[in-house]
Amino acid sequence: MNTTSENFNMEMNVIKALGIIAIVAGHANFSVLTQFFPAYSYHLSIFFFVSGYLIKETYIDNIFEYIKKKFKSLIVLYFIYNSIYALITYIVYKINGQIVGNLPNLKNFFIQPFFNGHQYLLDCALWFVPQLFISLITFVILYKVFKKLIKKDRLIFISFLSITLLSIFLSGNNYEKFDQSLGLIAFRTMFSLFFIYLGFIYKLKIEDKYAKKIFSLNLLPFIFLIQAICWLIPSKPFDKGSTILDYIIIWNYFPNKITPIITSFTGIWLTIFIAKLITPYVKPGCFLDKIGRNTFHIMANHLFVFYIISTIFLSLNHISLYTLKAYDYVYYIYKPEKYIFFYIIISLTLTSIFAIFIKNIKNNFLNLYKKRGC
Repeated sequence: MNTTSENFNMEMNVIKALGIIAIVAGHANFSVLTQFFPAYSYHLSIFFFVSGYLIKETYIDNIFEYIKKKFKSLIVLYFIYNSIYALITYIVYKINGQIVGNLPNLKNFFIQPFFNGHQYLLDCALWFVPQLFISLITFVILYKVFKKLIKKDRLIFISFLSITLLSIFLSGNNYEKFDQSLGLIAFRTMFSLFFIYLGFIYKLKIEDKYAKKIFSLNLLPFIFLIQAICWLIPSKPFDKGSTILDYIIIWNYFPNKITPIITSFTGIWLTIFIAKLITPYVKPGCFLDKIGRNTFHIMANHLFVFYIISTIFLSLNHISLYTLKAYDYVYYIYKPEKYIFFYIIISLTLTSIFAIFIKNIKNNFLNLYKKRGC
């Protein structure tokens, strides 16, 4: 474990950075761990794992305090961004008539975020935030219940694993069926619980004693072998740009009932393995450190940066903005064989700079507030 202060874990910060890079690259249809470990086969499970790792034991006994903490850090900030992108969506519509998602109303502003979060497509990657809030609260409540009723760690492990497996087997692949139903939320929550538990128990009982053995170079060939076997299992890709190992948590789409939990595990393992290798060389304030500290803002804004870049490229090349549907346009990469890395790097850079700018404004405001004795 590598920490730079009592409350900051640099290794987890690097894991978050690698996770958000995988998400941004995945939205550009590129996998940072090579196509052998496609982004959509593990990337969001990383954030469930890290979120579980960051849960303190004290929160299990004080769930109400944990709910307040997470509501403030996740939901409040989410709806600030929801307000911003509702306005941007309306402005885009007024400028060129293009509706990027839905025009704002009370239903898609307050309710849709908890179902699919795609009300405003320019920040639709933030769908994950309300779901993470629901998943974390569900986990701490269930863990407290399990500790009282089941008690044995092995049985608790099996219980959370069973819940996640059940979500995969019950969800089916007809994602349109669950688009606006409680089933969508329930299955996503069930799927997340095992990975939150893995992060929580990793910090509690595994990291200090067994991490060196678990993430040793000797196990790397075994992880690659498991991944190779997963590629042999018959599956149906989600769409033209996806692989047979991709699964789509938001729509509860799983190509088969076997690989999602396995590839989540191998992806998490490889990400932690890489993080352990590079963390000693990551200094506070470097680019990777800043990415890890600003994952929320990067998640919120990277698709908007994609949108701006594409608009500029299309305009410079005199291509009509209406050649693509709004949904496709948000994920559109102009000449990806040439510009895909430009999109990824510019997006990560600009969103990180914006996050730092916002935090500086916030800190300056708070300092001024304190100086005035308010």
